[in-house]
Amino acid sequence: MLLIIMVSVVPAFLPLIIARTTGVNRYGPAPRTGLSLSEAVQACVNKYAQFQGRASRSEYWWFYLACLIAGIVLEVLAYISGFRFLNILALAWFLPGLASVVRRLHDNNRSGFWILIGFGFGVIPLIYMLTRPTQVDAHDKAKIFE
Repeated sequence: MLLIIMVSVVPAFLPLIIARTTGVNRYGPAPRTGLSLSEAVQACVNKYAQFQGRASRSEYWWFYLACLIAGIVLEVLAYISGFRFLNILALAWFLPGLASVVRRLHDNNRSGFWILIGFGFGVIPLIYMLTRPTQVDAHDKAKIFE
């Protein structure tokens, strides 16, 4: 029982323990910022399965909002018609959603494998990392919680 608790709780504290690398972002040039909703959705669809590069906060969160709105609309349609549209949406947007999370983590100079802490209690630090601003230069601090 203790092992199960440790396996599910320890990942939540990893961002507090492991420092972010300092220096120039190793995942490429800074992404385009200030995107509108349509530009963000178009950028994520164009980079459907591209896990390299970086995604700005606006690109990631506008895409997340568009998926959330589409999910709500399809759920209402499913309630009215009896057909489960949401399953189709989940399959269609799984890969671009995963790629946008990985690119967003790259924008904070973190490996895409940090997405794995989202299982268990690590979802709160993962959301915190996704909301961090772009790492632009070598003078950024190394700790996640400044």
